[in-house]
Amino acid sequence: TTNEAIRDLKFRRSAEKDWISKETVRSRLKPARKLEVAHSGLVSPMIRLEGYFVDIFLSLGAMRQPSNSTQGLQIINSMIKGTCTENQIKEWKKSNLKIDCTGDDDGPLLGQKYWANFLKRHPQLTTKHCVRFDSQREAWATYESSQQQKA
Repeated sequence: TTNEAIRDLKFRRSAEKDWISKETVRSRLKPARKLEVAHSGLVSPMIRLEGYFVDIFLSLGAMRQPSNSTQGLQIINSMIKGTCTENQIKEWKKSNLKIDCTGDDDGPLLGQKYWANFLKRHPQLTTKHCVRFDSQREAWATYESSQQQKA
């Protein structure tokens, strides 16, 4: 495959000054030399607030109140509505994504794609399953009720 890549490059670049040697290609393909992009793409204004949202969702999970994507987006959208962050997101979408968000529609500002990327950036929020407990569990989980079950 290395030889094929070199032949392809030689074919594409017929000028002598653009020729790439076999050793150069091999050195670039070494595992230690592979470049990893630390950051790709555009940075949303929501990044600086995501730590707060992670804390909220972890707290909800600890209280046995798990959130699905719809509830999570409702929480996030309601917290940024009417703030300067909402205006920053609209401007960011307008300049970077070429989406016109200037209208006063009642639709959510952030959608399912944001939620999916949010979970990718914060894998500690993903769970395999969630269990909801009865709100009256503490009231009936007493010593007397356990004695009645044994009898």
